[in-house]
Order: sequence, then C-alpha cells, then structure tokens
Amino acid sequence: MTHPAHLHLVEPGFPALERLLVLAGREVQRATERAAAVEGLGATAVRILAAVVDRGAVSQRDLAAHVGVSPATLTPVMDRLEAMGALRRERDGTDRRVVCATITPRGRALLRAASAAVAADVRDRLPEPGPEAARAVPEYLLAVIRAFGEEGAPQAPANGGRSSVPPVPLRGLLMDYAGVITEGPEVLDAVRRAAGAGVATALVSDSPSVPDECRAVFDLVVLGPALGVRKPDPEIYRRVAERLGVPVAECVVVDDADRNVRGARLAGAVVVRHRTIDGTVSELEVLLDLPTA
Repeated sequence: MTHPAHLHLVEPGFPALERLLVLAGREVQRATERAAAVEGLGATAVRILAAVVDRGAVSQRDLAAHVGVSPATLTPVMDRLEAMGALRRERDGTDRRVVCATITPRGRALLRAASAAVAADVRDRLPEPGPEAARAVPEYLLAVIRAFGEEGAPQAPANGGRSSVPPVPLRGLLMDYAGVITEGPEVLDAVRRAAGAGVATALVSDSPSVPDECRAVFDLVVLGPALGVRKPDPEIYRRVAERLGVPVAECVVVDDADRNVRGARLAGAVVVRHRTIDGTVSELEVLLDLPTA
C-alpha cells in the first residue's frame, strides 16, 4: 500500500485517528485555497471577508484575532481587498485611533463566487459518508473543533447544509459561446433556467455568428466589436451590463479563456472560469440561486 509523499510531515507516534485528522484537514485546506484562488482571493482574504460578513463593522485588531493572523499579515491582505473594492476602511466615529472594516457589494459578490468555486471544486470531491456515519462524523468533528477551543464553532446546520453567506443580488449572466455554450446542452439549459428565474442574459462572443436557436435563449447577443470594443477589454463587459440594465458588479461572466476572465474581473464582474460542464453549471446554480436540474 502506498502513502502520500507528505506523510512524513506528521510526527511519528500520532495515534492513527489524529494522523488522519491532520492529513485530511491539510488536504481539504489546500484544495480550498486552490478553488478560492479562481476569484483572485487567497484563503486569508476569504476568511477576512467571511468574518466581516459575520461580525459587521469590525476593527482591524479584532479582525486579526478572529481570523487568526498577525496584524502584519492582515494589513497587506486588507490593502489588496480595499484596492479590489471588496472592503471599506473608515475611522471609528467614537475613537479615531480605531480603523473599522465593512464589506461592499463587490466584496459580497467575491465571497459568494469563492464559496461557489469551493462548492464546485471541493465539496463535490468529498466522499459521502454512509448512512450510519452521516450524523456521527459531523458531530465528532464539531466536538474536535470545540475541544481545541475554536471560537464560534459552527452548530449542526438546520438548513440542509446551504451556505450561510448572505445572498448577493446577482441579476445578470454573460456567457461565452465557443468553448462554453458549445460544450454541451447542459450549459444552455442553465442559461434558460437563469432567464426563467428573472436573470438578464447576454451572449458575448468573438464568433462571427451563432445558431438562431442559441440566440433565442438570450436577451442580448454581442458578437465581436459590435459595441465598439471586444473581449478581453473590460469595457465590453461594462457596456453589455449597461445594455442589460444591470450593474456590472451584479453580473456573472462565464468564459474559458484566461485573458477574458481577467478582463471581466477588472470590469468588476463575478467570474466563473469554465473548465467542465458540471463545474460551471454547479457554480451558476449556487451564484444565481437556481434550482438544480
């Protein structure tokens, strides 16, 4: 039987269960960091945004303690989040020495997108426990968390395991054609479901033409430089969002090309980097709160 190459990193003498807990937590954490990075966020940035959502306006000192990092580590991440428009920092009205952070709509959208990426790339890979373990495993892990003193350890979910991140009003969907819509009927079906839920939809493609049956699904079709600019220029996404009557920060852009993903992110949109049909459809269902197919 072979073992992971990093097994030696755990000190010899650990009981088997403790060894497995450490390794399992490490591997899930690595996968979570990779998934969250899709939106340009690191694991610390995701924890910061989630903490600000949970606690409201919070001082940087309290935030560092809550996230579990030093102020020296927190500050550059906060600087980056503020530059991205995800957070605002303001002096406290009663004590000017204290700087408080609040999350912006853009920050909520980024957090929701990162949560969707984690859901698609991490949770789908976790094996389902058997019927007998489905209750015992979560209860045991919660007991472990509390035993090690994690402040605010979560309670067993009462909502079927759905995310506790407050909903973000994402009301627009901008889809690429070649390499995304063309991948399979499931993707176009997700667009239909989004439209049925009231989401404004647009097809934004460099393709010279698209089939009529595809055009009919979208509220707006923009091919090439029809609006005076073309992908990957961030302005194309702003202009399409304006045509749809939706702020670009409330739009989801789906594309398979890195340069277009960067352009959409610079425009301020929430981005889904298309890799697989199942992954993209799953992320759209989470982001747009669509019923599963």
